[in-house]
Amino acid sequence: MLTKKYIDMLKENIKSAKTFGRMGVGELSAAYDVSRKTFYSWLKPFQHLIGKRSGRYYNPRQIQIIFDKLGDPPNG
Repeated sequence: MLTKKYIDMLKENIKSAKTFGRMGVGELSAAYDVSRKTFYSWLKPFQHLIGKRSGRYYNPRQIQIIFDKLGDPPNG
């Protein structure tokens, strides 16, 4: 179960990532309240649109594509 403080932190990270930041799979999967494995399976059909990560992070353009395809996270 995610604590309110952690959810609030995720919301701030998501807002900032939409405008200028980067997010990793762990942060994104937590925002959608699913495991990393489930999140990867959700991304698989859109991988050709999203592209490769830079290191362990998605850039803001990639994050926007993810949000467009999966919808905004319920915790965001």
